[in-house]
Amino acid sequence: MRSCSEVRECLLVTHDMSYRLRIQAPSPESFEPLRCALAKRLPGVKRMAATFVLRDVLLEHNPT
Repeated sequence: MRSCSEVRECLLVTHDMSYRLRIQAPSPESFEPLRCALAKRLPGVKRMAATFVLRDVLLEHNPT
């Protein structure tokens, strides 16, 4: 994961997924090729799910 500059965070989590990655992609269209490339690098991955951030609510209400 360290070699992929788009991966901003890699967390070991509980629940139905083992890891949670925070990825920054320049556009929604650029995410799919990135997802495919990551899947090839992660042997043993059986399932991937994605969600997209629409906006950061905390930053919206607490500008610095």
